[in-house]
Amino acid sequence: MNRRRNDGLVKVSMTAILMALSIILSRFLSTYIYVGGTPLVEIGFQTIPIMVCSLVCGPFYGALCGGGSDLITALVFPVGPFFPGFTIDSALLGLIPGLAMRYAKGRNGRLFLFGGIIVLLSSLGLALSIPFVENLKIGSLKITLPLVWRILAPLLYGVVAMAILLVCYLVDRKLKKGIKKQSFSLLDCFLAYYSRDLFLRPFIAPVWLFLLYGIPYEVSFISQLLGSLVVLPIEAIVFHVLLYPVSIVCRPEIEKTYQIPPRIYTKLYKGKNLSNPFLMVL
Repeated sequence: MNRRRNDGLVKVSMTAILMALSIILSRFLSTYIYVGGTPLVEIGFQTIPIMVCSLVCGPFYGALCGGGSDLITALVFPVGPFFPGFTIDSALLGLIPGLAMRYAKGRNGRLFLFGGIIVLLSSLGLALSIPFVENLKIGSLKITLPLVWRILAPLLYGVVAMAILLVCYLVDRKLKKGIKKQSFSLLDCFLAYYSRDLFLRPFIAPVWLFLLYGIPYEVSFISQLLGSLVVLPIEAIVFHVLLYPVSIVCRPEIEKTYQIPPRIYTKLYKGKNLSNPFLMVL
C-alpha cells in the first residue's frame, strides 16, 4: 500500500512540474500561423511536457497535465476570453498518446495500424471538406481550388502521411536489429503528434473556431490539417530527442505505468542495449 502511495505521489509531482513547464512554454515560446488575419495553427513546444507526461505517467496524468495547464494559462495569462473547448483539446492531447502506448505495448505493428487509421480518417475528412472551399473567404483571403486538385489533394495528403509513418516504422525496425536502442521509438513520437495534428486539431478545433470566429468548419478543417502537417515532422523529431534522456531518468515510472516486470539492469542484456522501456521487444 505504501509503495502504491509513493508511486502515485511521484507521478502527481511529475505532473505538476510538467504542467508548470507547459505553462511557461505556452507563455513565452509559442506563436500562430495566421491565415487571412485569423490565427488558425499554433506553433510551439508547450505540448511536449503534456505528451511526456502522457507517455511516462499514463493517460490519466497526461489528461490532468493538459487540461490543467490550459486552464491555468487562461486564468493567469489570459489572451481573450476563456473558452473551455480548448481546455478539452489539451486534456485529450494528454489522454490519447498514453492510451495508444498502452494498447500497442511496444509493438510497432499495432502502432503502425493505429497511425494508419488516423491517416485514413483525416484523408476522408479532407476529401469531404474540399468541395466546400470554392469561393470561400477567411478574413481577407479568398480560397479557390481547381477540380483536379480537389481530387488529387486528399490522395497526395494520404500518401505523404503514410510515407512518413512507414519511414518511422522501418527506422525503428532497423534500430531494433542494431546496437543502438531508443527510449520511446521514433514511431511512438510521430504517432503522438499524428493524434494531435491529424486528428485533434482538424476534427475538433474547427468546432471551437466556428463558435468563436464564425469560420466555416470545412475551411478551418483544411487549414488546420495542412498547416499541422507542415510543422509535424519538426516538432515530432524535437520531441523524440528530448524524450530520450527523460525516459532514461524516469524508467521506474515507465515500468509501473506499462506494468513491465523490473529487471536488474546492466549495460547489455543478451548482447543488446537496455534503452527501450518496452522490454518485451528485446
